[in-house]
Amino acid sequence: RGAVSESGHAAPDGGRRPQAADGGGSEQVGRGPAALGAGTGSHGTGLVTTLLDAIPEPVFVTDGAGSLVHWNEALRTRTGYGDATLAELRPEQLFTADDREVVAAALSAALEDGTATNRVELGRRDGTAMPGALTATRLADATGESSPVLVVVRDRTTEAAYEQELARQRERLEEVVSSLSHDVRNPLNVVSGRVQLARDTADEE
Repeated sequence: RGAVSESGHAAPDGGRRPQAADGGGSEQVGRGPAALGAGTGSHGTGLVTTLLDAIPEPVFVTDGAGSLVHWNEALRTRTGYGDATLAELRPEQLFTADDREVVAAALSAALEDGTATNRVELGRRDGTAMPGALTATRLADATGESSPVLVVVRDRTTEAAYEQELARQRERLEEVVSSLSHDVRNPLNVVSGRVQLARDTADEE
């Protein structure tokens, strides 16, 4: 499935937001597929909702098949997507196109090794992105039928801005050093030439 827009129109990669029963485009109530049962969806009335919503960073849980089954309010807020849209997206579709393979690989690595981390950009409904640090952790499943993965995306907006500023300052410093080196090298070449000329003149005398 492709990424989905909140307007109900097909997204560029072919996804489509589900319509309400009356044909409108309003979001459905609840976070997570109805098949999970009452109170087990991410915005139901269960303990999962309370725990996830207490986390200030975007968080979601995938099932063994790689589908979103739980998410918190912070994910809705940071992405701008509603519950019905999130229920139709695969985990990697929450991120920018350049990072989707990275996210898929991290989820696979978490299933194999227990945990995985990577720097990614969380996509937003308005087309912008949030720099983030993804941590995926495999959870124990009592039934043994699936392996849920808990994903936390830490906001790196401030860090990324700081890193960009450091990079700009480094570039400016390199330009200054290069300019100074050129300015110093030219007078030294002149002085060296004059010293050599003086030596040649002395030798001739």
